[in-house]
Amino acid sequence: MKIRFWGVRGSIAAPGAHTVHFGGNTSCYEVVTRSGIRIILDAGTGIRELGLSLAPLMPTTVHILISHTHWDHIQGFPFFGPAFVAGNVIHLYGPIQYSKDLAAVIRMQMDYEVFPVREAELRSTLVYHDLGEGMIEIGDVRVRTKYTNHPVMTLSYRIEEGDKSLVYSGDTEPYFNVFHTHPSSDGSSLDPDELGEVEDEVRHQNQRHLDFCRGADLLIHDAQYTEEEYRQSRRGWGHTPIEHALQVGLLSSVKRLALSHHDPTRPDDQIFQLERECKARVRDAGSEMEVFFAFEKQEIEI
Repeated sequence: MKIRFWGVRGSIAAPGAHTVHFGGNTSCYEVVTRSGIRIILDAGTGIRELGLSLAPLMPTTVHILISHTHWDHIQGFPFFGPAFVAGNVIHLYGPIQYSKDLAAVIRMQMDYEVFPVREAELRSTLVYHDLGEGMIEIGDVRVRTKYTNHPVMTLSYRIEEGDKSLVYSGDTEPYFNVFHTHPSSDGSSLDPDELGEVEDEVRHQNQRHLDFCRGADLLIHDAQYTEEEYRQSRRGWGHTPIEHALQVGLLSSVKRLALSHHDPTRPDDQIFQLERECKARVRDAGSEMEVFFAFEKQEIEI
């Protein structure tokens, strides 16, 4: 598999002199398998330039795996050039939502009131797939899915081709005991048995995340905040502290860890410093895991 990063920023695009190295586009990653299947992970603003790069390959078929439908993960799709070209086939996959399916959300962001081209006017063939947890096959590639801890239904994806594996966990937060952060409204004490059951479920869900990432050749993981930022004001926002993401990589024995979904306020110089600190922590842990902060146009082969 060959992977290219087209957008690594979280929440909102952040162009400017302070993001030149790591990039300002929101989430988008391209995967090309040995058999030539093209899979795109999320359709943030990075997908616009990715689409331009595909012009010589048209007509073509692509598979876009949407982790969830928050704007920073879908807002690039209306600018994805191949969607406008007849003969192209675009498969869009995403998690089942409570009130709208994936097709409805994509059409909603292309309503005439907010965008000049409606989804019905696109000349490519669009095929929608609503997903839950489980496994699908795209040609000879297996794609496993798992829900993450985020304010809307969100999926992590594990892409397996032969003995190679890539895990993408774009937006996720460590599971925590909600009773510890949100005490009962009437001030009453919690039943010890109830508290124990919650703690057991928290441990179970965190372990499921580790098991899903286990042994991946490359793990692309949400790392939007520092631990200090997270504890001060961002707990419950659906994102992972950098230090915790590092532990996920170490505990799940991945070979390479790409920390991504950089906060839009995070400048290049701060990310470089955080990267140095993370590399030092991995060395101190005696691990051979390669850790780095993802940047646009980065290419990796596994």
